[in-house]
Amino acid sequence: MKLRIKDFAVKVGSGITPKGGAEIYQNAGIPLFRSQNVTDDGFLMDDIAYISSDIDDSMSGSRVYANDVLLNITGASIGRCYFTAKNFTRGNVNQHVCIIRPRQNIITTKFLYYCLISAIGKEQIKLSQNGANREGLTIECIKNFSFNIPSLEKQQTISDFLDIKLKNINDQILFLSKKKEKFQELKISLINKTVFKGLNPSAAMKDSGIDWMRKIPAHWHIKAYKRFMTINNGKDYKDIVCDEGEGFPVIGSGGQFEWAKAYLYNGEAILLGRKGTIDTPLYINKAFWTVDTMFYSIPAVKNIYCKYIYYSVLSTPLTKYSTQTALPSMTQTALGNIMYAIPPYEEQVTIANYLDDKCSKIDTIVEKISQEVKLLDKLKKSLINEVITGKRTV
Repeated sequence: MKLRIKDFAVKVGSGITPKGGAEIYQNAGIPLFRSQNVTDDGFLMDDIAYISSDIDDSMSGSRVYANDVLLNITGASIGRCYFTAKNFTRGNVNQHVCIIRPRQNIITTKFLYYCLISAIGKEQIKLSQNGANREGLTIECIKNFSFNIPSLEKQQTISDFLDIKLKNINDQILFLSKKKEKFQELKISLINKTVFKGLNPSAAMKDSGIDWMRKIPAHWHIKAYKRFMTINNGKDYKDIVCDEGEGFPVIGSGGQFEWAKAYLYNGEAILLGRKGTIDTPLYINKAFWTVDTMFYSIPAVKNIYCKYIYYSVLSTPLTKYSTQTALPSMTQTALGNIMYAIPPYEEQVTIANYLDDKCSKIDTIVEKISQEVKLLDKLKKSLINEVITGKRTV
């Protein structure tokens, strides 16, 4: 039987942001679910906000109870949803999250959740974002989402089957994710050890005078970044955008995201964030444009090997030198004054080549693990869709 959400829900509605915003949040109290807390795999509780009982009373219309389905209705996380457990006691939501409270004698909470995260649910969410509703889902749209609803007994059978199968897949994903983390940690450890200690374990050492660097080979020198690298600001690129593949890559903190008709620099360079993401340096060796929230720096003297400096920057606690604000930022002066350990040029090349080889092997393993996780995630989605649509009988 095909039913719309409004045919079986006793409540479909979102909350509000409490007056005072983040300033009224507490370390304990009534949990306030925001869009960042809701995912298709569960609630992220690490940064959950809490409100007082008085504020919860003023928002009584958006209280969350046991067996509610929470659906994100705005922003980049639109469409993500999860449900509260049978033993859930109290909670609330802000305006970015919708509460769907199903009639348990028609549809179970778990079955509705599986419907919403299936391809059928995601497609209805996508279609509802067209035109005027592009930035979010309206309550009216959500009420009109429709699904084929079998008997309660069949719903329970389907939910039980998916619970078991998805747990097995999620366990595999968790194992692979932890494995991936270990290899990423190994890569960082390898880089840190090599750019601080070099490749000769018997080399004489000396105190670097820098707390996070400690001892370095005695024949290395400590120099400020500005002594061997020229630091340049990126620029706005919006007036020189071109079609994909027809120009030069526009690089931001996350990598390439646009194409430009011109380039700022052609050759080796290290890119660092000026605002926001300042601790993810990038290395590039081709013509590029970089945005105005980034620095790009190039060797200022002949005896500097850019790839070695890149690995050194990767090992630098850059946030230590940034402004301690909600949006961290780095100035040219602060970046230029950071001290680095500089070995002789030939040793820089040897170290960089060694790290290129080792890191490339680790990256290959990490990429293989990432592909395995993608395949498992695809299997999850396929399994949910096949069971919810009846293509696979359980």
